[in-house]
Amino acid sequence: MLRLVVVPGFATRATIWPKRFRESLEAQYPVDWVDRVEDAFEAPITSEAVLVGWSLGARVLAAHSRIAEAHRLITLGYHRSFGWGVPDQQAALPAFIESFAEAPRETVRRFQHLSVRGEPVPREAFRQLAAAATPVNQIDVNVLSLLADPMPNLAIPVTPLVGASDPLCQLGGDRCLPGGHLGFLTDPERWASAILESI
Repeated sequence: MLRLVVVPGFATRATIWPKRFRESLEAQYPVDWVDRVEDAFEAPITSEAVLVGWSLGARVLAAHSRIAEAHRLITLGYHRSFGWGVPDQQAALPAFIESFAEAPRETVRRFQHLSVRGEPVPREAFRQLAAAATPVNQIDVNVLSLLADPMPNLAIPVTPLVGASDPLCQLGGDRCLPGGHLGFLTDPERWASAILESI
């Protein structure tokens, strides 16, 4: 039986996933909710694993030593490389990584403010994101640095799901979902349905 392995993004713990999002996925499949993106390298990957990674979580899953054994990868707010379709964000990434190494707390706060820009109620999205934040001393800058490299070509199917107002990733066309980089907070049931439809 297929099993979902769901990984959060940068500086964020698994408590970021809303109740309705969790319940919608768990109603259809068993789910392993990986707590931090740094834990993703230890995630159990078999031929029955459907990997779901948000942002940095997607890039880390693509670097997993057993990625080729998975059933498929579904990326949320990420496609092929950081800042896909948003050149300004691609150009800003090296400075962001350097900034985190020098002033991690301030850099995380900057990331949080940027991430919520595409949500209809940014203040509420920011509150939820801040409540789910990983303690700064548990964030691995080496994991963050994976964003500097494009995702490798994988031997498994990869499906990107991106919010129409995502300030960090844009696909264009009619494939976008409601909200922005945190669209699963804006419309958890729609995002969960899109994941299930991609399997």
